[in-house]
Amino acid sequence: ATQNILDAISQAGELLPENGQGTLVFFFSGHGFARGGKNYLATSNLTPRRLAQSALTIKELEAAIKKTNARRAIILVDACRDDPWIEGAKSYAPSQFVRQRS
Repeated sequence: ATQNILDAISQAGELLPENGQGTLVFFFSGHGFARGGKNYLATSNLTPRRLAQSALTIKELEAAIKKTNARRAIILVDACRDDPWIEGAKSYAPSQFVRQRS
């Protein structure tokens, strides 16, 4: 599922105007969590033993969007940030989702 998301971003980038005037919008609503200082979006095939292969890091998401060379990118994330494998745990890391690139 992670690769499907990255492929969809790449395909969306191919639809943007070649003059660099396009805007790419990414919206995710689902489960998210922070572990080891990284923020993750949980994809449909998420497993704790294969975390790196089955969850999408925000850094991977940002890198994929940057590769599209979109002039503007809007990233909307509606995700909790609890660790699903530790009962009662709440994960917290400073939010870095809101950025402006000129």
